[in-house]
Amino acid sequence: MQLSEKIQQEHLHHAYVVEASREEGVTALRELMLGFGILTEDNPDFHEYIFDTLLLDDANKLRREQSFFGADGAKKIFIVAFNTIGHEAQNALLKTLEEPTGETHFFFVVRTREVFLPTILSRVQVIEFESPVPSLQFPEKNDGEEFLGATIPERLKMIEPIVKAKAEEKSKAKEKTRALLESIECALY
Repeated sequence: MQLSEKIQQEHLHHAYVVEASREEGVTALRELMLGFGILTEDNPDFHEYIFDTLLLDDANKLRREQSFFGADGAKKIFIVAFNTIGHEAQNALLKTLEEPTGETHFFFVVRTREVFLPTILSRVQVIEFESPVPSLQFPEKNDGEEFLGATIPERLKMIEPIVKAKAEEKSKAKEKTRALLESIECALY
């Protein structure tokens, strides 16, 4: 499914959460912007940020940058991809989403919407980007609860496939680790 089927230029919301792998989501959004006639290079109104963890300083920087109007009334586009986001950063981001500057549009690319607080999710439109490539098997949301409720030997057995991954499976194991940690964080909250 194309993002253009879910996001239309004439009805742009001020903020979206696009559930996708970082590379696929950012690439699809760049293509979407080009399809809208918005340049993704040498354009002062197009901003792209990629973080492992979005921190408070990053969220404050986004707030400052979005506070200015686009050149000649143009739309300002922010594509922000990250794996995790700190609690303080979410609160700062919430203020930005509550009071957006006109013609400013945010596209947050995350593997799962579960990284966000419900108050942020209530202010964005969530888009599930379906990749033509089969996705990896990631831990379910309740895997974090299961992990926290397990004994130490049970926990070790749960992480054994990740720890013993072969060299060619290391990147997949890293993503599984990240997903497990996110589900544990959600369970803790």
